[in-house]
Amino acid sequence: MRYSEKIISAFVTITLGVLLIAWRGDIIHVLMTVLGISLIVLGVLDLLEKNIRQAWIKLALGVLSVAFGWLLVSAVAYVVAIATIAFAVWLTVGFFKGGTKICFNLSSVVQWLKPVLLVITGLFLFFNNGGKAEWAFILVGICIVLLGGVLLADAFIND
Repeated sequence: MRYSEKIISAFVTITLGVLLIAWRGDIIHVLMTVLGISLIVLGVLDLLEKNIRQAWIKLALGVLSVAFGWLLVSAVAYVVAIATIAFAVWLTVGFFKGGTKICFNLSSVVQWLKPVLLVITGLFLFFNNGGKAEWAFILVGICIVLLGGVLLADAFIND
């Protein structure tokens, strides 16, 4: 992913997190559509970059969010929660397959924060009570804002 795409992804992620914190449960239907469109756009960008596996995951989740987000908020939230945790596991496996060792330099910490924040986000999505638990959306929003910050830091560190 190019530097500009990393910056845009980070700001979209931060914006999504802020919206989740500010509008919580009532706006979740709109956010599901925005999330779906964002995932579709990111999936297309991944296809252009030849990241086929990530692209199909994002595209599938995006279509699911757009198509069923209005009707099945709780079901989509559970599916997104499972996919988020699975993606975090995939990132972790890739971290170790790449031969990266755990150390406390900034680049390594940024790489480890991504899957940790994704797992926490996925767990909070499980407790959203069908879109009615405002505290869950606030915590998910905080995690997503933090993830956006990590993505922004990753863009500056690795480019």
